[in-house]
Amino acid sequence: MLSWMFLFGKGFSMYVRSFLKWAGSKYNCLDDIFKRVPREGDLLVEPFVGSATVALNTNYKHYVLCDLNPDVINLYKFVVADVEAVIIALRDYFTPENNVKSRYYELKEQYNNSTDDWERAILFVYLNRHCYNGLVRYSGKGFNTSFGSYAKPKLPEDEMRFFAKKFKRADFRCHSFEDLKVRFRKDTTVLSDPPYIPASPTASFSSYTPVGFGQVHHRKLNSMSRKWSKRKARVFVCNHDVELVDKLYSGFVHKDAFEVSRTISCKIDEREKADEVLLSYQEIDV
Repeated sequence: MLSWMFLFGKGFSMYVRSFLKWAGSKYNCLDDIFKRVPREGDLLVEPFVGSATVALNTNYKHYVLCDLNPDVINLYKFVVADVEAVIIALRDYFTPENNVKSRYYELKEQYNNSTDDWERAILFVYLNRHCYNGLVRYSGKGFNTSFGSYAKPKLPEDEMRFFAKKFKRADFRCHSFEDLKVRFRKDTTVLSDPPYIPASPTASFSSYTPVGFGQVHHRKLNSMSRKWSKRKARVFVCNHDVELVDKLYSGFVHKDAFEVSRTISCKIDEREKADEVLLSYQEIDV
């Protein structure tokens, strides 16, 4: 039996966590996001769903959840279709024998060489929970995040079961935000959480997919966001609070800034606060 508590309020909130560790997770700023973004409605569209943390903590009638990373979308489809089969397959990998550096790199190579969707989905979860801070990063050779050296990585069975139940009827799609084609409903929200504009020259993690995400993509996302807003959707975009945001994005009616704890540093006491913004393209009541 799943035991989830939902206690809301600044400093006291407990939200549902994704079963994937995620360097760009919105978990630590959900209070700030939900000050603007409605938590319920007819349809929630996420062109960059990532770990699905925001969607997991909403109550929409319908979901269209997209990502350009095929391993993420295929994994989600497998989890929703038969979560118990996924969990059983994963139990063989979450063992002391597989939680060593040499074995991690063997399985990483196996993942990078595999063309089987099921095998890649299972290994993706293993790598995500055993790699450095859940950092999903690709190079020309494939997944290239280093070993995390955790004492006992957790197989998130309850989180996976919650995910499967929550998104039983969700529409998972693997494509770019530029290819998004959706029939908006009466009360539609579109929330985009793209790879961020770097806050510093060394802070870019846009290699989440081999394609990357540059200024031209941010300009296009801004253009698409304005078009979605004209279709009467409530449209939001997250990013770093840097000057370049104002040069690449325009037409929004609100810009809410807030601080978020970084999760990249391996030492908790060295993790810093990051300034982020939520751009709103549609006037809403708050």
